Amino acid sequence: MDFNRPEGGGKSAPPSVRMMESWQQALFERDRAIEELSRTSQFLKSQNDALTNLLTNRTSGLGLPTVMDLGYRLEQDKLFSLKRFTIDCLPVRGVCSVLKRQYFMTMASLDNVIDPITFDREYETMWSNIIGHRMAPLDLNFMALVLIVIAIALRTSPEDMILSSEVLLRQWRTPESVHSSCTQWFSTSRQVLSFYHVDDMVRHQVLSLQTLFCHLTCDYLSMDQLISQRAFESMSIGLDDPRVSKFGGQGRLLWWELCFIDTERSLLTGKDPRIRSYRSQIPIHTFDKGSYAVKLETDFPVYYSEQCKIINRVFEIDPMEQSSKKLKLLLDIDQKLVDHYNNVNSKQSIQKNKASRFHKNIFHLKVNIHRYRLFESFLEHRIPVCMEICYIVCRDMFNAYKELKQRFIASQDPMFIPQLPHLIHGAIILNACLLYHPELKDKERELLIEDSNMVRNDIGSISCFVPLQCVTEGKEILEKMSSSATGCSSAVEPVMTERRASSSSKTGLSSLIHHIPDRALDSSVETSEDTKPKFAQPIDVHPQEDRRRLFGRFFAGYV
Repeated sequence: MDFNRPEGGGKSAPPSVRMMESWQQALFERDRAIEELSRTSQFLKSQNDALTNLLTNRTSGLGLPTVMDLGYRLEQDKLFSLKRFTIDCLPVRGVCSVLKRQYFMTMASLDNVIDPITFDREYETMWSNIIGHRMAPLDLNFMALVLIVIAIALRTSPEDMILSSEVLLRQWRTPESVHSSCTQWFSTSRQVLSFYHVDDMVRHQVLSLQTLFCHLTCDYLSMDQLISQRAFESMSIGLDDPRVSKFGGQGRLLWWELCFIDTERSLLTGKDPRIRSYRSQIPIHTFDKGSYAVKLETDFPVYYSEQCKIINRVFEIDPMEQSSKKLKLLLDIDQKLVDHYNNVNSKQSIQKNKASRFHKNIFHLKVNIHRYRLFESFLEHRIPVCMEICYIVCRDMFNAYKELKQRFIASQDPMFIPQLPHLIHGAIILNACLLYHPELKDKERELLIEDSNMVRNDIGSISCFVPLQCVTEGKEILEKMSSSATGCSSAVEPVMTERRASSSSKTGLSSLIHHIPDRALDSSVETSEDTKPKFAQPIDVHPQEDRRRLFGRFFAGYV
């Protein structure tokens, strides 16, 4: 029997038709399987939603966290733990209040970063929340600010104040315990900022005071890291954008304070600044009504900002520029610094109160230090105009300090404590001048040595009751430099020869090196014509050792 034939004796379908029918049947079976899978998927999804709703309702009724809440709860647990850890690091309220008062008596009057009225209000609120065990309202940034404030206060507290206070003596009997507590508070404040990222003014105030703490403790690696961090975060919130005005005068104050520190650090280390503040479009900050600086009746933060903008122009000079053009630009910057200082010094407002008088001394020291730095690299070429300016700078370095000492006693007034790093830096430069100028007359050398000894004695008397690390290292540096400078005049005889230089260099510098303008700052201390050195022609000095290499590393440590 032939099974390929259809019933009725007809002919069988051709192979192509049978293949088409099989394909259609396969497509039909596939579509039916897809529909079945779709119905199954919809059913499982509805069952899953129903189960999720059931679990959510039951867990919410029992007060248990849901799956979506686990990440938030974990974040809150970390925040709570950090707050508890920060509270444990704080000393008792009485000790904390004593250190807070000490900070605003000494450091804050020369800083203007923190308003004491606002700080006191937030401080009382913080302690009321701690005593009432209310953790949620506590602001971690402000707690970090309190930690760094008391760390600076304790680090700069006179020893007799600790010995006379039973509350403080009970906790810190040795310098090692003081150092340990300050280091712990500083580290905790940094940990808080690394975890708690809330960009507000308090955070930037903490960063500013952390930079100051690193400066006082000679931790320059951390100081450079903090300057970079501050520059990045300040730009991220728009402090460098003149169109952003939500931070007001306080934001401009912090911005220019950062620019000034960055510029100073770059001048001392030779590194490029993080911020080209000479190009900054941010207006020089003016304080809002009721701000702390207005209450102090001081405009020195504004003067510092203007000084920063002038000095930062140094970094706009092309390093490949000819020496004559470089020197001409530096002389122009120096003249603007002199004019700016004389303009500030002529104002009667700088003599209104005690804080302004101490500000004036720091301002005077900074101007002279920066002027010396501008021409330091030209001293090895024995260019008369640079040597003359550097000598004038060193001669007038401590004129404002002498005026300050006539009113206040350095070894008894705590306001002298913030002056110490600047006094040390000025004394180091003065001794460097003695090393670089062995051709000075005996009378000129005696005047500089007299000023150096005066500052060293004052630093020694202050450091007896304020064991700051920067003061301890500064004293050692000054002792080494003073001994070298004393023997320099007898050990090194100046040799009068022509300066070795190329003909092009001589041609380019000929109109500048012998032109010695009047570059002295206005000062109450008068000098006679006999005390001015006469650099008639270039001098080559052959020292017995490379003093620049010997003392160069000391200069980089002081801002």
